[in-house]
Amino acid sequence: MPLSLTQSLKAIWAPVLLLVLFAAGELLAPDLMRDMGMQAVAELRYVAQIGLWLSGAFLVVRLLDFFCGSGSSAVFCSARCPGC
Repeated sequence: MPLSLTQSLKAIWAPVLLLVLFAAGELLAPDLMRDMGMQAVAELRYVAQIGLWLSGAFLVVRLLDFFCGSGSSAVFCSARCPGC
């Protein structure tokens, strides 16, 4: 059964929000360098980079699940998912 637009948006809002938050944290890190010590900012940037990668992977998995696993994938994926 294909998902409606609102169901689709509900499925991907969390990964998109996480990706935007971590990207904003990475972009704002140079401004924090002036206010905090260099060691704390270096650790904060490292955490933001890891979060950026993980939230990006989360978004990709959700998008693949939507396009290839939700039943609306007849146009996008011709093969059935393993185990279905």
